[in-house]
This record gives sequence, C-alpha cells and structure tokens, in this order.
Amino acid sequence: MSEVIPPVETGYLNKPVALARDIVKQSIGKTVVFSGAGLSTGSGIPDYRSKDNSFWKRFDPVKYGSRAGWLKDPKGFNEAYAHLRDEAMKLKPNPAHKAIFKCKDVYAHITQNVDGLASGQSNHHLYELHGSIHRQVFCDEMQQWRPDVCLFGEQPDPEVFERASNAIDEATVLIVVGTGGEVFPAGALVDQFCLGNAHGEYDLIIVNESPTNWDNLASVVIREPCELVLPGILQ
Repeated sequence: MSEVIPPVETGYLNKPVALARDIVKQSIGKTVVFSGAGLSTGSGIPDYRSKDNSFWKRFDPVKYGSRAGWLKDPKGFNEAYAHLRDEAMKLKPNPAHKAIFKCKDVYAHITQNVDGLASGQSNHHLYELHGSIHRQVFCDEMQQWRPDVCLFGEQPDPEVFERASNAIDEATVLIVVGTGGEVFPAGALVDQFCLGNAHGEYDLIIVNESPTNWDNLASVVIREPCELVLPGILQ
C-alpha cells in the first residue's frame, strides 16, 4: 500500500520529518534556518546550476553575477538585474517560506538568496547574506547605483555576516535548507555551528535533494523538496 502524502500546506510526515519536527520543538525558540537556492525552486526560480535555464535565459549568472561583469558593463548589468527583479516580483513565497515565517521556534533565518522571498512577515531575525535585488546601493568606484547584491569576487556585508554568526552561536538547532555548502564564506557559518557542537549537544538538520558537505554530521538528513517537508518540520 502506497504512503499517502498530505497537502504541502499541512506538511508531509514520515519518520525523518517527524524526528526533525520533535527536535525543533525541543529547541524552545533556538532554531536557526540557513537557506540557499533550493528554498526558492518551489516558487519558480531554478538553481542556475540546474538544467532548467528558462528563468535565466536573459540573465547569465556567470556574466552578471561577478564584480568583473559589473565593472565591464554597468549599463547591461543594471538592465539584466532590472529584468531579474521584475521576474522575481511575479513570484510568491512557497510553503517552505511560509512554514519558516510562521514557526515560533525559529529564532533567525540566514539566507544566501537575493530574491526577497524570505522577507515576509515574521517575528524572527532575517539575515540576507548576499543582499537583495530589490535594493540599490551607490558604488563610489563607478559613481552610479547598482543592485545591493554580493557578487562573485566580493565579500558579504561584514555587519550582516557578524549578526548571522552571532545567531549561529545562539542556536541549539540548525536547519540547512536547499544548499550544499558550495559558496564561501556563507558555508563557513554551518561549519561554525558544527565546530561548536563537538560534543553533540545540538542538532543539525539537512533538508536538501542532493548530498551536502555536512551530511555525516547531521542528526537528520532529508532528501525531499523543502516545500514538501518544511511545513511538517516547522509546525
């Protein structure tokens, strides 16, 4: 007999999901979520490394995701980001985003995403490590405005990174969602949590469809789409 999967808004409960849910409940407000591109795939933004490049057909992440691309062609860069911003504004948070918004046990959400979908109404702290395509900053070097995003070849805002690091230090549970740890220094925050958990007092939960750098250190590893399982974990 096949397993019945409840609607995504109420959450898919199998044994790993139920175990992760119980771990979060026991954290009593000390759970931190660390997310990457996989959090937003359920909203219609494919990972640029994936085979589905329909969203990225007018935005080459290699060309326009780097500081070199900005310096070489600032006009084309801004036009590309304007298109990306317009496309992102058509999208809505998926059940995984909503589960994070609603969960009272989530103390902070640290995201590598720049799409703004994590910035819904919630009581937790949000740290956008790589900025947001919905904001602009003035670049003194080029004497013009540019999107407030951290490009390849740049470092995250040190103040945001420090606050995210402090949140990691406060966490007793860390949920890694939709990221495998390829991007540095963002991934170092998960390493920081693991190093601080040398005696196994805290819990690392991985929700990612492919292997990550931290699977062997996790209490629970779930290979399911996050929009399917996070509503069950963050009840």
